[in-house]
Amino acid sequence: MRNPGSKPEPLRSRREILNVLKAEGPSDSTFIAQRIGISAMAVRQHLYELERHKLVTYQEETRPVGRPAKIWRLKPAAEGFFPDSHSELAGDLIEGVHEFFGEQGLRMVLSVFGRRQLDYLRKRAPLRGSSEAKLKALATIRSRQGFLTKLEKSKDGSFLLTCSHCPIRSAAGASPLICDHELGNLRALAGAGLDVERTECMTSGGRRCVYRVKVRS
Repeated sequence: MRNPGSKPEPLRSRREILNVLKAEGPSDSTFIAQRIGISAMAVRQHLYELERHKLVTYQEETRPVGRPAKIWRLKPAAEGFFPDSHSELAGDLIEGVHEFFGEQGLRMVLSVFGRRQLDYLRKRAPLRGSSEAKLKALATIRSRQGFLTKLEKSKDGSFLLTCSHCPIRSAAGASPLICDHELGNLRALAGAGLDVERTECMTSGGRRCVYRVKVRS
């Protein structure tokens, strides 16, 4: 998608479009326009440019009124625009540790990793204020780490933390213990007043990693 003649603003808009498709899944141009704050016509122009670079594709969907809508989605080549944190190397290292030191040795190594990750999050995500404020802070820092995390409040008062990208997916695929540590850290950060359960996971075939957070009664 590099183009020496392109101005910074179009590049930013195209990156935002990729982020929306990554976070929300297949979408039409009207929805994308609402999310990033530009016109649907401008979004379509950017989408056609992204299609030309083989980063997105579309399928037509019949609507009750009017012409079929184009529903856009990412192509595998677009994954290169999202951080992977050298996850393939991490996956190889995890397999190596397991091969040479066994299950117990791997558990010890990942336990250290989990504690360091928890300390990192505690220093950067303030655990003060309401439950919603704490979760918003946590979603922000996780997005900065590359997890593309958003927070939504459900009608029943619970919250959904949705991670649309996993920068350590290859490593997590090499050992489910990493996902267990992720869940454990979220529970520790949420505190005693909140219950956290994982309802969807990428390493188990899900499109996203989703955590439901409920206030204890």
